[in-house]
Amino acid sequence: MDATLRINDMTCEHCAVAVRRALDKLEGVSAQVSYAEGLARVEGGCADDWV
Repeated sequence: MDATLRINDMTCEHCAVAVRRALDKLEGVSAQVSYAEGLARVEGGCADDWV
C-alpha cells in the first residue's frame, strides 16, 4: 500500500525526522516526510486500518 498523509503542526526538520523514524519502525514500511509540505509519503505493506 502507498499513501500520502497530511501531518499537522510540523514546524521544523526535526519534527519531520521524528515522524519518519516512527513510520520507518513499522515492519515493511518506508517513509519520506516533508515538514514544508506537511506530508508523509508512506510505501510498504501496512494494513489499511493502520492509516
